[in-house]
Amino acid sequence: MTPAEYDEALRNRGDEKLSEYQIIETFESEVDMYSQFTYNIDYKLGDRVSVRNDEIQRILHPRVISATLTSNKEGITLSINFGSNIPTIYEKIIKKVNK
Repeated sequence: MTPAEYDEALRNRGDEKLSEYQIIETFESEVDMYSQFTYNIDYKLGDRVSVRNDEIQRILHPRVISATLTSNKEGITLSINFGSNIPTIYEKIIKKVNK
């Protein structure tokens, strides 16, 4: 392997490894109980939804992985947990095997 070919292979390997370690951004958001969309009618467990945070100017499209509806004397609260697009180790292994 010539020095130029080695440099090119090294750059390609570096780019491949860097793509595995992308920047991960997370944020928390509250569900507006009085928005035009209603949980269990417009969207349900397992659906992908759009989550917008105007303060940091971000829009994500995560999956609804759990929901808890709480009712007490102060009112009704809906708490929704969203999944992520971060691949698990299992997904990484499957991706490598299928290449």
